[in-house]
Amino acid sequence: MSARHNLKFVEAAILRLQAQLASEIASLEGLLKDPSAATHHPDLVDTICEIAHRCVSVTGAIAMLQKSIGTLPAATATPPLTEKDLKERSAVFRKSIGDPPIPPPKKKKKKT
Repeated sequence: MSARHNLKFVEAAILRLQAQLASEIASLEGLLKDPSAATHHPDLVDTICEIAHRCVSVTGAIAMLQKSIGTLPAATATPPLTEKDLKERSAVFRKSIGDPPIPPPKKKKKKT
């Protein structure tokens, strides 16, 4: 097999992973838009976390394959969000885990 032939297999793997990622995102969006999701999924937070973890895993696999064939520079891969990042950035996440809301920062008065 030639290197070019092997490249086609890697490209096919990337396409399969991208399809899997699109499917996971569609599943997540469906859960988030469904007002009865909490009724049908008593473990909704766990389900959302599982989907998010699969998305991160697939995204990492895509980036690794793209890097291996030279279509993605190493510096452009973004690290996955940590729980600390989510707590700082997402009021919905804080609410889902029972943390109190963070008050908005106080605005500094302008000196005139």
